[in-house]
Amino acid sequence: MTNHLAAAKKLDELLLELIEKGAVIPAQVTEDLKAGRSLASIGLRNPGDEELSAKAGGILESVEMNLLAQAEITSGAAYADGWQALTAQARKEPFDTLPVSCVNRMVKGVPKGEHWIRFQASEMADTDIAASGLTAVTQEDGFTLVYGKKENITAFLDIMRQNKTHQKGKVGFPRNN
Repeated sequence: MTNHLAAAKKLDELLLELIEKGAVIPAQVTEDLKAGRSLASIGLRNPGDEELSAKAGGILESVEMNLLAQAEITSGAAYADGWQALTAQARKEPFDTLPVSCVNRMVKGVPKGEHWIRFQASEMADTDIAASGLTAVTQEDGFTLVYGKKENITAFLDIMRQNKTHQKGKVGFPRNN
């Protein structure tokens, strides 16, 4: 399987170098690079989807051709050949793990129709969640998921804002009232 996401990262680096050298890159090329990167990251979640992989590969190859042509114009054939080799090598890199950008960020545990918000535990010190008519669940990543009716969430956020402004001044020191 081809590592299109690694190739897209190399093409990103090439794009940035070309821009630094004063090359004018058409907007369509940058848009295609974004689309190819997105398809490649979606393809990591669905490794058996050959059609998606082929589409990502086709888009990224088109971008590569455009960028390599621009690299040859601005810096010569040797420079372009070097980048072509780097991109080819990136396509052969193994897939270690899913990058952070490919991890599913769907929040689980919220009943249908409920509104929610996540807080770090340190931000919720001295706050009574149950008194606001909300439910709190501590998650694996250290955040606390708070959910309930929309008006209760809004009221809870107002309480949190008031607690922060009374506890700390603008630079984070306790106020002398």
